[in-house]
Amino acid sequence: VMDCLIKKFRRRDVIELLSEYSKLSMDFIESIIQSNYKTFLNGIIETIVDGMIQEIKDKNIKLKPIWYSEKIDESSKKIRRIGIQSVKQQLYDYLAVYAMMELFKKKIGYYQCAAIKGRGQVYGKNAIAKWLRKPNTKYAVKGDIKKCYESINKDILKQKLGRCIKNDTILYLVYLLIDTFEQGLSIGSYLSQFLCNFYLSFAYHFLEDKVVKVRKRRGKETKVRLIKHQLLYMDDFI
Repeated sequence: VMDCLIKKFRRRDVIELLSEYSKLSMDFIESIIQSNYKTFLNGIIETIVDGMIQEIKDKNIKLKPIWYSEKIDESSKKIRRIGIQSVKQQLYDYLAVYAMMELFKKKIGYYQCAAIKGRGQVYGKNAIAKWLRKPNTKYAVKGDIKKCYESINKDILKQKLGRCIKNDTILYLVYLLIDTFEQGLSIGSYLSQFLCNFYLSFAYHFLEDKVVKVRKRRGKETKVRLIKHQLLYMDDFI
């Protein structure tokens, strides 16, 4: 909860959420935040935690609908449909990601550079530079997945999560959050970037493990990878 809200406490929608869970007036909470009374604020955070625990136990999570806004991506000049989530949904996004982090770290490929901490753009750039220095690097293919978030099939995503996660409480929460998205996954969601990388990890590992040819020599078979390296930065791939 604190990780999600740490830089947002002065926002009106956050104060409204704190008031909803603590039953204290918004004006009183605002005065507490302005006076930087951390001990009292920590008490309200604990109240939110207790409330979220109870909502999950009761399977009674009520979220405001996501509203959408179109925005031009400055780098690609593409029009993106951005989902604006309530603060409450952002909290549950964080909770779902933290609950599944062990899975993400195991499943997301070593060179999927957009979700796991420490594996970002610079990490990817350094990997590509290293591969280019090798004399056997001759060919490369670069592309991106068209409408990646929107095109992800939510039913298939749920099936893959269900096979990997044997915890009904986590699955209830994640499925509920996935169903709030208009189509596929939602750009702007903290949870979506992890789910997208998890979904694409199956393609990543297919390229790594299955795209091979078998060589026979002296009665022995060895598998030779046909693709030496692959790297994804969200929906961009090399």
